[in-house]
Amino acid sequence: MFGIWIAALLFFGTSTGKEICYERLGCFRDGFPWTGTLSRQFAGLPWSPEEINTRFLLYTRRSRIACQEISAVNHRTIHASHFRTDRMTRINIPGWKSDGKWQQAMCDVLLKAEDVNCINVDWINGSLEYVHAVNNLRVAGAEVAYFIDVLMKQFGYPPSKVHLIGHSLGAHLAGEAGARTPGLGRITGLDPAGPCFHDTPNEVRLDPSDASFVDVIHTNAARFLFEFGAGTINACGHLDFYPNGGKHMPGCEDLITPLLKFDFNAYKEGWRHKLSVTLNGSNVTEGSIFLRVGGTTGKTEEFGVASGTLQPGMTYTKLIDAEVNVGNITSVEFIWKEHSFRRSRNKLGAGMVVDISGKYGRESTFCSQDMKGPNIVQILKPC
Repeated sequence: MFGIWIAALLFFGTSTGKEICYERLGCFRDGFPWTGTLSRQFAGLPWSPEEINTRFLLYTRRSRIACQEISAVNHRTIHASHFRTDRMTRINIPGWKSDGKWQQAMCDVLLKAEDVNCINVDWINGSLEYVHAVNNLRVAGAEVAYFIDVLMKQFGYPPSKVHLIGHSLGAHLAGEAGARTPGLGRITGLDPAGPCFHDTPNEVRLDPSDASFVDVIHTNAARFLFEFGAGTINACGHLDFYPNGGKHMPGCEDLITPLLKFDFNAYKEGWRHKLSVTLNGSNVTEGSIFLRVGGTTGKTEEFGVASGTLQPGMTYTKLIDAEVNVGNITSVEFIWKEHSFRRSRNKLGAGMVVDISGKYGRESTFCSQDMKGPNIVQILKPC
């Protein structure tokens, strides 16, 4: 009887499915094998590229402290950077809810050892919640593949010179990128994530077909629900290493407990905000943009939304968790800061800001025609 129930569950999980397509990245569906298996009952469609806002931060021996943000959509940023086609490129990809510190440390070590293009991927907007991150890594992986494709077509840079290094969910993100990139040189998986990936088909997870060489180090592996561990015990490379059995590393903290803890305060009405800002401006500018949300009971702190190349007409999206409940939202403050010590005549403004907040997803829209110089606050009112 149990076997019949499982078969029926899998059948109905594969009999329906939705699809969503994006111009640069192709189409994504939520049918089998992306959902409908025992490991992936709650998977679904990924968010849009704009919502996830995947960023590429370049470090070289000429720019080891301050990164250069480069973009495949605007490949002139790559031309203007310290990226060199005569070097190997190593791309570090974080997993769930990562602050990127290990990536910076990785670049520092790599650049001490060799002269490479070291690129850190930032997809934090799409990875704050684990289940969303499982879905969104497909779009972020497609962004990495698109980036490599632009390097090949615009710069004659062969994919064989690219090495993806992915941690946890980032390992499967690297697999998604590799599956889309014929001739990719190498993927290194650092403790590939287990939840939603254990015993899944190759299309879903990192596997040896994703690059010419795939090596994997398992350090917190387990069969989820039967043992405590955040990584998968499945072999998923040409070479899989299991130091100390691959499960428990002496001196390391338990990695599964944070996965099982939920901050219920984050779901109180008005505390979580999804902010999207559409820029107005006179010129493309290197800088950072910030927003503050005001309401009937107070204001949030100032939140950074985007940093790097700021392009008028573009929409930038960020998920933020406020420390205060502002009540009904009444205004939004916008400010930008330029990445230059010289006095600038550039002006930017927020033409529109959309705030989606609270557990019911209440949407508020604010507009303005103003443009301000750097460090001057612009106040937007409801449209």
